[in-house]
Amino acid sequence: MNAGKQPPSFSFDLTRADGVVWSRGGKDSQFGERGTPAGFFIDDMEIADEFASRLPPLMADLVDIASAVHTADRLAVRTAELNSNWCRRLEIKISVRCAEMWNGALELGCIERLLGFLTEDAWQVSFVPRRDSPRGSEVQEHLFAGSRDRDVEVSLFSGGLDSFAGTADRASDCSKHLVLVSASPNPQQRARQQRQVKVLREQLTKQISHVCVPYGIHHGDEYAQEPSRRTRGFLFLILGGVTALLAGSSALYLYENGIGAINLPYDQSQLGTDNARAVHPRVLRKIGEILSLAGNQRFSIENRCIYKTKAEMLQKPAIDRVKSAIPYTFSCDGFPVRAKGRAQCGFCTSCLLRRHSLELAGLANLDSDGYLQDWKQPSFRPARHHLRGLRAMDWQVFRLEKCFSEPSLWQALTFEFPELQATADELSIANRGTCTDVEPGLTRLLRQHAADWRSFSALRLLET
Repeated sequence: MNAGKQPPSFSFDLTRADGVVWSRGGKDSQFGERGTPAGFFIDDMEIADEFASRLPPLMADLVDIASAVHTADRLAVRTAELNSNWCRRLEIKISVRCAEMWNGALELGCIERLLGFLTEDAWQVSFVPRRDSPRGSEVQEHLFAGSRDRDVEVSLFSGGLDSFAGTADRASDCSKHLVLVSASPNPQQRARQQRQVKVLREQLTKQISHVCVPYGIHHGDEYAQEPSRRTRGFLFLILGGVTALLAGSSALYLYENGIGAINLPYDQSQLGTDNARAVHPRVLRKIGEILSLAGNQRFSIENRCIYKTKAEMLQKPAIDRVKSAIPYTFSCDGFPVRAKGRAQCGFCTSCLLRRHSLELAGLANLDSDGYLQDWKQPSFRPARHHLRGLRAMDWQVFRLEKCFSEPSLWQALTFEFPELQATADELSIANRGTCTDVEPGLTRLLRQHAADWRSFSALRLLET
């Protein structure tokens, strides 16, 4: 038995992007020791170009911090024999321009606690003065004015179905110039994002700019990597926030359905990887505080779809005008799954929620291919592991339905799902109100999801 096994410990020296030194359990190694270029990269030049401006030191630091944290997260492979061994201990050293400020007790503690909540790991972070040359985004002069002179609104644009649907709805009636911020680790994802933006511009409004930030690990496919990658949200939100600050804005917007955002546990057996918190209200608030520090102003991150289901997002009138781009969107937890013509797995909970929502919105015909495992094909024969996500989602709805029959509904919901109260508390803080202001929205969201679930065509697989 491994019940007493300690979480694996990792140490990363990320002070040089081109030479990452790291260790696991005291055994030193150097990333790239096989003779290939070693290190990680991020190109934020498009952010500076969009606003014809250079990144100030604190904002450039945030980009470096987010990139380094995500690199460590990817290289520190988890042990998952038991739930208790899923977590890790990570010690990382990062070079920054304003080391004294970031090493301050308040700032350092805020970052470590945020990363701990986001990944369910123990993080120890330290900062040293940066000695590398500045990036182009910090020094490049610009001849022409950028979007800063316009009335702009900045939002994240992941290329996922929620992001696309929410952006389309906003673009259909917004007079502002929309700046969409994407982070892309591979050409396939970047191409899909660009094709979606092209349709939005053609069908809804020309007032859209697309800022795409490439990032990754040099020759990353040659190294074992952690698949959960819980810090992707941290990286994306920081890039979006830095873009908004450079635009002179006090807010960053995103579009994520409420079921995915609060991400209540499906069952008691799931590992931490199934309980991602990338856009949890607490994460949005804490990253907003960090960005407020970097921008020397009050800054917030707002999820405009926190009380909507995915199906409701897809039922907006604007979606009909841009539905041709739906095949270019992606939702899979493991996208791309690296099988020719099959970019999405088909059976993770994200794929299942996607297909269910498209069915409800009458758009299933636009999502008929691209799945590694497709239960809609007559020849499909599910293995046991294919049904794990579906069973877990069905069990969660069963638990919700039991709560709906109780006289004290909110009390029953928070007893069954204690995480729901923490979510309500965070939304209350963000709204500067009380928990009673958000309880009706959350209960309506959960009722709608449970009512919709029973019509899902995949449920027939649980009867065989």
